Amino acid sequence: MFNTSAPGVFAAGDVRGGSTKQLASAVGEGAAAAIQIRYFLDKLEK
Repeated sequence: MFNTSAPGVFAAGDVRGGSTKQLASAVGEGAAAAIQIRYFLDKLEK
């Protein structure tokens, strides 16, 4: 959902296709992207 075609690059908020362009949505997407980044980094460490 937040992954891009470049490994390790994530998108959230207004830059993501289909976004609602509202502050509350962008904040929620930013939090979800941060979780995805953590999973990505955890995989790199293994």
